[in-house]
Formats: sequence, C-alpha cells, structure tokens
Amino acid sequence: MKKESKEYSIAHHGLTDAEKAKADAELRTLRLNSLKNINENQKVYADLISLKYSMLDYLEIGIFSKNYLFSEFLKKYVSVTNTTRRKLAENLSIHETKFSKIINNKENPGLGFLYRIEEHSNGLFPASLLWQLVAKKMLIEIDTNTVEKKKQSKVVKNKLKLITA
Repeated sequence: MKKESKEYSIAHHGLTDAEKAKADAELRTLRLNSLKNINENQKVYADLISLKYSMLDYLEIGIFSKNYLFSEFLKKYVSVTNTTRRKLAENLSIHETKFSKIINNKENPGLGFLYRIEEHSNGLFPASLLWQLVAKKMLIEIDTNTVEKKKQSKVVKNKLKLITA
C-alpha cells in the first residue's frame, strides 16, 4: 500500500508497511551500533554542537527565557566538557570567585571572558554569539529595573524640557 508523501521536497520511499518497518529496524540497529563506537572526544563535540544549535534556536525565537541565560549556558558547557568549574576558571585564567559570580548569574561576563570561551571552545562558540545571550538578559533588566531607573533619575540635573505633540 503506497502512501503519498506530505513533504514535497522528499520523495516517498515506495516501501510497503512491512518493508518500512524492517528498514527502520535495520537503521535503528546500525545507528545504535555506530553510537557505541564513538569516542569521548566525538561525544563531547556532538554535545557542544547540540548546545550551540539549541542556543541559536533560542536566539532566533526571540522570547526571553531564564533557561537560556549565559550562566545556564556556562553550566552546560562545564558539564559537557567534563571539567570542573575550578578547572575551567583556571583554563580561562579567571579568578575562581569571579567565575563563580558569572556562573551563578550574580554578574554579567565582560567581552574578555567571552573571547576566552571562544578560544577555549576552539571557535565553536564565537564571542558574538555568546554576547547575544548576555545582551538579551541585559535588555530585560533595563526594561524591568524600575528601582535603578528612579535612583538614577534623581541624580540627573537640568533635564531637557521637550514639548510633545
């Protein structure tokens, strides 16, 4: 029994249901066997690529989520690279306390830190991509931090007197 493909760009396989089930089982077996044969470096690389694409998808959607803060990315990066926070801080030549503040979302990273992640990841995570995560959080903070806005407003002198229509 032939089925019409709903995808116009993909030709229908032309298999019967039984043939398709058998082909799917063979493919699944081959895939599982190939996964058993990957080494640790390949696994880390695959997980880093997955992390990068989930980050790109998040940025493309354009909706803010606390699950995609830079600090969350950094926690996943530490986990995927099979290192400790202390060791990564050392590798990035950053004080452990400063690293702790960044990874616990108490402080935003500077450009230098992002350049170091770019270098550590061998260019897999460009500083410009990482900056987009930081900037997204900062935009939300700017829009929602009414306490700081009021505080800063009080110290401004000679405000412009503009007439609006």
